[in-house]
Amino acid sequence: MVNTTRAATFNSENWLINMLGNIFKSLIIVGTLTYCLAGCAPTKDVRGYVFSSNALEGLTPGTDNQESVLRSLGTPSALGTFNHNAWYYISRVTESFAFLNEEVIDQRVVAIIFDDKGILESIHYFGMEDAVDLTPVEQKTPTRGRELNIFEQLLSNINRFDRPIE
Repeated sequence: MVNTTRAATFNSENWLINMLGNIFKSLIIVGTLTYCLAGCAPTKDVRGYVFSSNALEGLTPGTDNQESVLRSLGTPSALGTFNHNAWYYISRVTESFAFLNEEVIDQRVVAIIFDDKGILESIHYFGMEDAVDLTPVEQKTPTRGRELNIFEQLLSNINRFDRPIE
């Protein structure tokens, strides 16, 4: 005579173990897919000066000087190349998606001009509409002399350093 209750219990235990194993596998697959998709989410980067409208509105041309602007806005992102009385506060927001090139979403420049005495003369605002896309020239600068191949480069220094200095 065969004990049917024990066989039935054993089969239900196998069923429970198989079901838990399938649930665990499904959770691992869903977790892995979620992790991979989260890596593809767009990333925003804010670089440069973070503008505060209150600080900019508090500046008055003819009244403020370089020290008060420095206290209000902080150190400028750049100084003028030819005119050190020009201070530039630059901000740029970019967005990148996975491995693709980043795209500029917003770009702002505030140019603050001082007179020769260091008094605030004017404030100029520039945005994305004022940006100019520059394409660098990809030419090579010619050099004098001839180009050496790899063997000439490797062998040119042999016995070069053993000569006495005259």
